[in-house]
Formats: sequence, structure tokens, C-alpha cells
Amino acid sequence: MERARALPGVRAAGLVDLPPVDLHFSRDSIFVEGQLPERDARAPRAMVSRAGPGYFQAMGTRLVRGRDFDE
Repeated sequence: MERARALPGVRAAGLVDLPPVDLHFSRDSIFVEGQLPERDARAPRAMVSRAGPGYFQAMGTRLVRGRDFDE
């Protein structure tokens, strides 16, 4: 990322594993503490995407609340 940010003309750079324009999401099972895990289609799932520092700025996304990611 340091090299990318140092390139002439680059105003912001960041990383993400699945961009929001991609309709494929990683789904991970959720396990609730104190409950027996469900192993079938009824098991709760969450869509997961990982983003790194500078991603929101590079995408031009204004943060309404909170802060950007850090290392």
C-alpha cells in the first residue's frame, strides 16, 4: 500500500477482499454463546467483507459516524 499511495497522481488507496459492486459474498456461520450450534440450513449466517485502512477514502465514501480502519 505504501508504494501504491506514493505513485504520482494517487490521492488515496485501500484494500478490500470483495468490492460492494461484486454480488458474491463470503458467508460465515454464527455461533451464539450458550446455545447449541446448528449444523443445517437453519444455522444463522452473516455476509462478511474485509476492508483495510484507506478503503473508504479511496472509494469516496463519506463516513457519517465512527472512524476509518487502522492497521
